[in-house]
Amino acid sequence: MSQDRPFNSKTLKERFPEVYKKFYAENDIVVSGAFNFSLSPGIIWRAGAPLVRLKLPLKCYVGIKVNNGKSTVSNGSYLVYNTSKDKFNTNDCSLDGWCEHIDYLQELVRKKWSNDFNGITLNYLFESSDSRGIDSSFETVAMSAIYLYLNRISIEEFKQFPSTSSAEILKGETKLAKDFRDIHRQTLKMISKGMNGGAAGNSSYSSLLDSKLPMVYFTEERAGSEKKPYKDKRPFILDDMEKAEKLEVWGFRLDELADVTGYFPLDVVGIYPGASKEPGLAAEYVHKSLMPSFDIIRDKTKKLFSKAIDLDSDRLPPFLKELDVDGKYWHDYAVGQSYQLVNYVFELIELYQNKLSGSVVTKFLEHQSILRNINGVFEDFPSKNLQTILDKIKRRASEVDEKVGLRPLYWGKMDGNIFAFSPLHRFREQSFKLVEEIRRDHNENVQIDFCSWRDGWGSDGVRLEQYIKKDIYSEFLDKNSLKLEVWDNKDEVNSIVSMNELDKADFDLLLDKIDGKLYIKGKNYSSKELPSQKATIELVEFLLQNVGQPVTNKQLSESGYSKYRNELQGKIVTPLSKLLKEKTGKDLGLKVTGKLMNFFIEFNPKNLKIGIIDKI
Repeated sequence: MSQDRPFNSKTLKERFPEVYKKFYAENDIVVSGAFNFSLSPGIIWRAGAPLVRLKLPLKCYVGIKVNNGKSTVSNGSYLVYNTSKDKFNTNDCSLDGWCEHIDYLQELVRKKWSNDFNGITLNYLFESSDSRGIDSSFETVAMSAIYLYLNRISIEEFKQFPSTSSAEILKGETKLAKDFRDIHRQTLKMISKGMNGGAAGNSSYSSLLDSKLPMVYFTEERAGSEKKPYKDKRPFILDDMEKAEKLEVWGFRLDELADVTGYFPLDVVGIYPGASKEPGLAAEYVHKSLMPSFDIIRDKTKKLFSKAIDLDSDRLPPFLKELDVDGKYWHDYAVGQSYQLVNYVFELIELYQNKLSGSVVTKFLEHQSILRNINGVFEDFPSKNLQTILDKIKRRASEVDEKVGLRPLYWGKMDGNIFAFSPLHRFREQSFKLVEEIRRDHNENVQIDFCSWRDGWGSDGVRLEQYIKKDIYSEFLDKNSLKLEVWDNKDEVNSIVSMNELDKADFDLLLDKIDGKLYIKGKNYSSKELPSQKATIELVEFLLQNVGQPVTNKQLSESGYSKYRNELQGKIVTPLSKLLKEKTGKDLGLKVTGKLMNFFIEFNPKNLKIGIIDKI
């Protein structure tokens, strides 16, 4: 990626307007939310430790399109921007793993509000990939879109969400605060269902609110599971997601906790290590590998110190007490390590307040690097690829005598982006030189995905981008926008145009579904010359989806024309074929064969340019 060309939501829209225009044209409602990433590593948030998140200048968009289903919620299309290929494609993402989210949404709507609603399809557009360790918060964005579609919240109320104060949310007295908490909790339950029964909810909470400053979030203490409770703590792993409804959470913008202002006061580079992880595998790794490792050490401890334990002394140290309780070692460890993250919040505040102090900056960077090992010996070492890149970054920083803090977004052997923090202006040129050397000497797929001084930071909470039914249009569409399908020698191209951009004379045959008119070389003809134009449009549009294939009259929509061959031929096929030949010199290529009430239609247009216009 270019050292000088910004990479953010604004520039992607400028460079790929047709991608966005098509997405907006396919959806009635579009809601967006900013990507974000966690400054604080580890999983000790399960015990209530504070988490810190920053927004990136990239967004996830979720669109709602009404379909023909009854009371259904389904996944539709998705597009992901791939920085390596510099284009939007579908290869960086799969909706297969999101089935539980969709099932939950459908169940939620039916159970909580209505079992009788028009079916909807959710479509997605991502300006980056979750597989790189950053979070799109698509679950929150999708939940918000559902609430708008079902009129559970008004548009005006939704627009107030991002600016809502933490004090109002925590009090929970206003309708706005109650709806905010409801969306967050429903999203938390949905995420938990796809994450082995438990989730933090910090990405969801942060994505709802505007903030150019970091967000600090924590929950009440949790431990164990419903099947294996841990003392008197609320279970972390749930079988019944409804029990997450009562989980207490707290979230704050940093300036709601202390006197701080401005964007993040360090340079930050996000480095893609050339490999990534599948979304959801991190949770699986924690559930199946990391968490059980604490009980394995507990069991070894029992055996190793059995002689001391057998004495049944009340004066035994904590690591030798209650060893029959699963999760005991993990919980004690997490509670102890929580204070590291509490201290991290204080250092973050100090960094904002004393950004020009070299000692303050150095202290923060050192703590940032130390935190990446917060799970210590319990976690797998990073992959050889990731470790090589981390070593090269540290070596280069040492060579030029600069402090660099590292925040790799990996779990076990699964790679994720590496965020490198450095003092303002001091490591910028070295960052790009270093990545070029890594590409040359180690892995050609490594690249810079994010650069704070080039791309800027994100700050937006959830946004309603479009609601066509309510006359709210995105920057890519307006009331006069039309959906244009162009069929030209078996190639079909879809685009969005305004009425004044449409040159009807450019088409041999133009079907206007809005007004029910048919044009040949830009001219509309009377019903005397072209009878039944609406039926003709319907027939031609259907046949364009079956070019070169014989279609029986039983497959056509029910009408007098589809029942009787002479009606179809006399009032649609012959008049259109004759007039088209007369005005363009071209054959329509539409042939009817068979009996009076059991016949076939075959459409083989040659060298015809056909257009279909409809409302978006």
